[in-house]
Amino acid sequence: MSVDGERTYIAMTKTPMSMIADELQGLFSKQLLEEFAEVIKYYQIYDEGASFVTGNVENANDIRTKLAASLIDKEARFMFAVAPDITIEIDKKNGEKASEIQSTYQSIVDKVRKDTKFNQKLLKAAKDCFIGKRVAYIVNFDDTTGKINISFMPSLEFVYETDEHDNDVLTKLIVFYATNDVSNKEEQCYFKKKYEMVNGKCVITEALYNGLGDVIEEKDELKTDFEYIPGGVILNGGLTGDMLGESDIAKVADLEKCYNKMSSKDLDAENKNMNPILYTIDMEKNATKNLPTVAGSFWDLMSDPNNDGAKGEVGTIEPKMEYSTALDTTLDRIRANAFEVLDIPDVSAKAMQGVVSSGKTLKAIYWGLMVRCDEKFAEWRSALEHIATTIIDGCKMFEKARKRYADGKLNDIDYSVLVENNYPIQEDINEEKEMDLQEVHNKVRSKKSYMKKYMGLDDKDVEEELQQMARERQIEENSYGFLPQNVGQQRAQNQQQPTFSDLLNQDANANI
Repeated sequence: MSVDGERTYIAMTKTPMSMIADELQGLFSKQLLEEFAEVIKYYQIYDEGASFVTGNVENANDIRTKLAASLIDKEARFMFAVAPDITIEIDKKNGEKASEIQSTYQSIVDKVRKDTKFNQKLLKAAKDCFIGKRVAYIVNFDDTTGKINISFMPSLEFVYETDEHDNDVLTKLIVFYATNDVSNKEEQCYFKKKYEMVNGKCVITEALYNGLGDVIEEKDELKTDFEYIPGGVILNGGLTGDMLGESDIAKVADLEKCYNKMSSKDLDAENKNMNPILYTIDMEKNATKNLPTVAGSFWDLMSDPNNDGAKGEVGTIEPKMEYSTALDTTLDRIRANAFEVLDIPDVSAKAMQGVVSSGKTLKAIYWGLMVRCDEKFAEWRSALEHIATTIIDGCKMFEKARKRYADGKLNDIDYSVLVENNYPIQEDINEEKEMDLQEVHNKVRSKKSYMKKYMGLDDKDVEEELQQMARERQIEENSYGFLPQNVGQQRAQNQQQPTFSDLLNQDANANI
């Protein structure tokens, strides 16, 4: 199991509940504390596979396929293997400096994402969210170095409260975890950090506790200028008013349990029946005792002397695995149901046999999963927008953070955060090019946008290319395009232009 997972188990199997319960109030807080054992079970299924009862069979196999873990990994990879785009947009009506300010804000967010390895954390956080129903995120600012850190916490390492009138407004977020793993409660150490809204401002407190729930060390309150908690909670699914979320592991745990049990029984049957059964008829008992079956074995046998005239016989009986076909069908059906429950397509070589893997086909195959991820991403989009907003607001508040990630003063200006998800599906590039060219032809897409997308040019190169195209078009439209420009102009000037009287004479001659 991962280090983070071990830390999570330690925190929840030994954490003194008093250090958490004292901070919570109401029925929802009680549900949070009671739910910890359930969430731990989901993490155990992910790490170890669903357990099953083997019965009283001696030397029974306990083989676990970890089908649920495989599906969770596939879902998380599809959703965040390609990191989402976070773009800062500023209305151009704000003046000439709008582009410069937009570039500064965008640079800050991009630097923090790279500095904190945000994309890698996002993928791991998605797995935690799918397993443990929810995750929390925090944007921390180090006032000493100015460094900004973005952290994600699994559901076993935080509790929270919301406004009694609006569940979308976070009023308290408490993060906690074990810093060591010792048996003596007095030597155990647990870290707790609380974010709480007090008089419209976020106040942060930190403390260390031992295993008995006693305070070892506590820091002074840190009052910030944030008018909101610089973090939040991301729920996985759920209905209206649900504050806990749903676990994807719970949806497939029973199917994996059945799959593992049947697979294990099949292995037990094969182990017992894979070798042929030896039998003897009218053979001397001591001569046929412990007959070897390895390659090159030699048997020196004799018939039973007590049976006069009997002819001894030795043979083997090959076991029949007549249930194999039915078992394969059942296992395939259970596996298909597990994939279907989470809307994850089975793209194994066996399932994809005979399927043409074009861009359109892949999109059709992954359509259900794409819709499911879009549904989940509605929650993640709000969180990513809040993270970007918090980073920019924090750089305005903390001077060292501003100096680390930006140049100069940050102007207060209205902006919006645009978050777009990306799915790792191969596109039909030629078809997409044709569609984009049609948009250019219909003047709903610029040539500059097309050239930057498919030719990999920057703004300067695009401008030069467009100017060259304009010059070539001008030459082609000029009737003297194949002559030097000055020669063409001279000939055009030497041509005598017809007068009005000449035109009248031409008409008169035409009438005659």
